[in-house]
Amino acid sequence: MRAAGFDIEEVPFKAAQHSLVKALVERGRAKSKIDHLLHAQEFDGADNADDVNKAKMKLNELNNNIQDAKTTLGITGTVKLLKF
Repeated sequence: MRAAGFDIEEVPFKAAQHSLVKALVERGRAKSKIDHLLHAQEFDGADNADDVNKAKMKLNELNNNIQDAKTTLGITGTVKLLKF
């Protein structure tokens, strides 16, 4: 990854790091839920606008939590959750 120009930074485990990882995982789920709800609206004619709005509010909350955790940990770049 370093050859591709990415800086790899190891952060000691802290409560903020746990919060960051948890929010990243939940954000992925929230994005997936929004995609499914919008797909159901478009292709199945589902009347789920309230569910979409709730999911978008949750996504916004998670994005704020991620930003707060990054600030606490002193991370200024983009954070990606790597799955192995």
